[in-house]
Amino acid sequence: MERTNFTNLVEELKTNGYIKDGRLVSAEEQVLIFLDIVCHNNNMRQTAVKFHRGLYTIQ
Repeated sequence: MERTNFTNLVEELKTNGYIKDGRLVSAEEQVLIFLDIVCHNNNMRQTAVKFHRGLYTIQ
């Protein structure tokens, strides 16, 4: 996915209220984590290690 498409996707999700910046994880990182799990068929543990996050944060 190109950077402009990713940025537009995040802005659209934020504008419609589907996602917002969290205290620990930005909206951009939330979308990246979601796409990593869905597109690469990774489990949450693999994704937590990849993004240097705790498993609780990924859930």
